[in-house]
Amino acid sequence: MRRAVVVACLWAWGAGATPVAAQTPGPQWRPWHPVLSIGGGWAGSDALGTVTAETRATGIGTLTPSPFPLFQTTSTLDGGPRAELALALPVTPTLAVEIVGTRARPTLTTAISRDAETAPAATASEQ
Repeated sequence: MRRAVVVACLWAWGAGATPVAAQTPGPQWRPWHPVLSIGGGWAGSDALGTVTAETRATGIGTLTPSPFPLFQTTSTLDGGPRAELALALPVTPTLAVEIVGTRARPTLTTAISRDAETAPAATASEQ
């Protein structure tokens, strides 16, 4: 009996309480209403480094012969414009699933030099 009175008093006290908020709630996403975003920018350039193509020279009496350089390449990825498309699908007022896609066509440039057969230096580019 005493327990029932305590539970009833706690229930009455909780039912009379009013919710309090420090800030007014902002706009929330409505579930299942997609949000589309379109944007763009500039993809920056980047130096991809220098690589030397080597083969092993024949060395009589050695287990690991010294490398023989064939040619050297230096590659860079040039900057260029990019486009971005994002689609967000709110599942609940606080959770959304988002799909983002980016499209860019930078140019990859590779300079070939120091050829072992003394071929002239060449540059190759590809988008």
